[in-house]
Amino acid sequence: MVEYQAESQLISLLEQEALSDLNSLDLPSLNEAEIKLHHVRIWYFETEKLIRVLGNILPSSMAQPINQLRYAGHHILKAQIGDECEQPNLVEAYKHCKRAYYDAIDLYVYHLSETYRDKLSFLPSTLSSQLAIEIQAHLQRVQDARFDALSRIEYYACVREDLISGLKLVHSVNEQLYASGVTQAVLADRGQLLKENNALKSQVDSELKKAESRFNKWMIGITIFLVAATLFGLLFQGWGTQAVSQDHKFLHIQSELPLFPAPSVNVSPAIHITPESTVQPQPTKE
Repeated sequence: MVEYQAESQLISLLEQEALSDLNSLDLPSLNEAEIKLHHVRIWYFETEKLIRVLGNILPSSMAQPINQLRYAGHHILKAQIGDECEQPNLVEAYKHCKRAYYDAIDLYVYHLSETYRDKLSFLPSTLSSQLAIEIQAHLQRVQDARFDALSRIEYYACVREDLISGLKLVHSVNEQLYASGVTQAVLADRGQLLKENNALKSQVDSELKKAESRFNKWMIGITIFLVAATLFGLLFQGWGTQAVSQDHKFLHIQSELPLFPAPSVNVSPAIHITPESTVQPQPTKE
């Protein structure tokens, strides 16, 4: 439980000490010649604060933003070599600091979505329903900012305004999971199972697509063969029978036999028997 109390303290420190308005820190790319060491220093420390807090609340190593800060430090040191190297390296350090801040915000949004998608399912519905509504509304504001913002700094400034409230939501979910006995190991195991399930599903889908492709090729070949056979039969209809009949004489038997007209049968007219024409019996002599 001490760990989650520390999360709450970190969120409070970030709320008190970090600058919430990114627009006040930004210099347009057209004004790169005005970038000085104090501009880089402000971006560097603000980004470092954000990374420290997010790294202790989110299940992420924050490797990408940390690497960007490392690159920024490299250019800051190179800027001290001489006047010719100072301004170009300060500009590069400034850009790396901004990139590190943006990457940290992106990781926060990703893990907030992951909390909504995966972690809430472990909590009882009485606890998760209200948290789900609040997280969904928060993510919707992030989505609206992505479409409505006219520049990158404007988008990240909008997300930064709701950062503290979003971190408090993540902290509440983590605290409830701890109270329910759901550890980070359980979440990691479930994530691994989901990853393996997705990989297996992708493999099955790939094999099904390959089989479907082979089946379609066979069907196309069979269809082409049937169409060609039908056209061949229509074009050369009767030609095969004539060719075969010329090679086999027994097929000409009927044509070689003499044909005589069928004998006609004369039928005599019907004989009508009248009473006069009947034969009378002759009298016998005595």
